[in-house]
Order: sequence, then structure tokens, then C-alpha cells
Amino acid sequence: MEKSAIVLAAGDGKRMKSNNPKVMCEVLGDPMIDWVLDAAAEAGIPAENTGIVVGNGAEIVSAHIAEKCPAYRTFMQTERKGTGHAVMQAEEMLKNGGNVLVLCGDAPFVNGETISAALKEHEASGNAVTVVAAELPDPAGYGRIIRAEDGSFDSIVEKKDCTPEQLAV
Repeated sequence: MEKSAIVLAAGDGKRMKSNNPKVMCEVLGDPMIDWVLDAAAEAGIPAENTGIVVGNGAEIVSAHIAEKCPAYRTFMQTERKGTGHAVMQAEEMLKNGGNVLVLCGDAPFVNGETISAALKEHEASGNAVTVVAAELPDPAGYGRIIRAEDGSFDSIVEKKDCTPEQLAV
């Protein structure tokens, strides 16, 4: 089955106290976005099926992406209206059919093995959507995955929008 990826890379990095776009901040000597793109490639997602949504610092990120691999495609998000809006900027990537993986360009800790396992579980279970999340001992600063009564996925809520009950998750 065809696999594609949309990498969200429009963040500005204010909380990181950097003048660089967030995805260009380095982890172990490489920009965060490189770790994410390499993990997607390791999971079998071809560069030509990978779109990157840029926004803040688009020219810097786009130039880096073009140098890394010209087959990657970039899409511009001129207004930041949330994750769903960012994904829709790369709507063209959804037309390939098959499974579309949405990755955060500022998540260098997600590796190809994790992505492959998630795709395998997604295909085996026949889900329309599969969300990969982590349980953290201190989730301060992160949004929350909200689950329905039966344990299934309900929503993703950014920290600033969480109720006190959701912050306890």
C-alpha cells in the first residue's frame, strides 16, 4: 500500500529562545527536521511522497530541505490555525491514496522503528486514524491526548487550551 508523510515544520521556536525556525534547532549536531525525515525514510516512506509544511522561517527551512533532498516537496502555511489547518496545506499529499503519516518536525526522538511499528499496527487493525503518543513522567508544556470512556482516541488538546481535568492526564 502507498505510504506518504506530511511533516509539520511551521513552528517558530520562541520557547527554545532561538532565532532559528524551531525545526532547524540542532540535536546532536543535526537539525531536528533531519532526524524526522531520516526516520520517515528508514520506515520506507520515499522522499517523493514526503511533504513538509513550512511557515516561520520558510526560506531557511525550504533551502535546507532542497539541499538535503530535492525530491521533498514543501507547502506554505501563511496563517497558523492549528495542526489540522497545517495538514490541509499539504492536501495534495492526501491524494496519493494509501496511508498518510503526519509527523511533527520538532520531534527528533521518533525513530524509523517506531514509525514502522505504528504503520504496521495501523494496517493490521484497519484503523482510519492511528495516533502515537508517549506517557511522560512530567508532561508540563505538552498538549494532551484525550481518550473516550472506552479508551479510544477522542482529541488532542494543546496545553494552553486544556481544562484542569485534561491537564491531569
